[in-house]
Amino acid sequence: MFKLLEKDFRINQRELDEIREVALSIHAIHNARGTPATVYHYTTCAGLMGILDTGKLRASHIAFMNDAKEYAYGAELLSRVITDKMQGPSHRQGIIEVIYKFIRPDSFSVAHYMPCFVFCFTSKRDDLSQWRAYGRGEGGFAIGFDTARLLDVFDGRLCYPSYVVYDPQQQYDYAELLVEKTLELYNRHSNLHSDDDTYSERWYEAWRAVAACLAPLVKYPAFVEEDEWRIVYIPSNPGEFHFHENQKSMRPFVEVDIADRGLIKEVLVGPGPSKDLNRIALDMLLSKKQISVCDIAISEIPYRVA
Repeated sequence: MFKLLEKDFRINQRELDEIREVALSIHAIHNARGTPATVYHYTTCAGLMGILDTGKLRASHIAFMNDAKEYAYGAELLSRVITDKMQGPSHRQGIIEVIYKFIRPDSFSVAHYMPCFVFCFTSKRDDLSQWRAYGRGEGGFAIGFDTARLLDVFDGRLCYPSYVVYDPQQQYDYAELLVEKTLELYNRHSNLHSDDDTYSERWYEAWRAVAACLAPLVKYPAFVEEDEWRIVYIPSNPGEFHFHENQKSMRPFVEVDIADRGLIKEVLVGPGPSKDLNRIALDMLLSKKQISVCDIAISEIPYRVA
């Protein structure tokens, strides 16, 4: 289990542990659907070979994902809840103003992003929308991971595995509960530090370190068809950061080692005119990598791009 440390935030350890518990309790409520036994990562042929060749799974920084507004969407949701609280009878001085100062729409920017990295999966097996979006329609693959073993890779790390919430009312209720629990805890803690003018901002930094992982677990309702399941991860050591370049920017990512762990349960060969040949090649590739415990299946979707 991850732990916030007193030396990093200059707040006593008991209070840091209670801040962490707020985020964990919200995540438990959010994750009421439970954990799927198998999650699938849809990818291209090149993506599959990269994962099997390196034995690593890569996560993108939330600010550099295809939809650059993903993290901002969660921040805007929280900002809306806090605005409602500040205008209502339950308005309380203290941490609510500190949080709002950093996430209000006119001041929020990429500079406020925590280093959140997202591993993206779905529980949908052989799904046409996933093949189209992530497998280029034809010639793709879907890697089915044993979810329990996958989560063992993250044991002791700061991460939140969960289905993504798309329903706007559920999203609002989820953010509202986080704000309520945050206010309740902060008011209790701040009473012990009434003579410390810097306590609010130090407390906010500790809270942000765990609450930031919750923001990527909400997403625009238009993406509901994906039914995405994510592992949101915040590295504890900058040494975990890696970088690559594309045509427009330098992009950070992190990797986790999945080799020799028996994580892969099956690999689906995507639809297309070459699926039988791809199945033969995949069998050879898995043999070369000495991955013999997973099944190979061919998509049953009769889909062709042209």
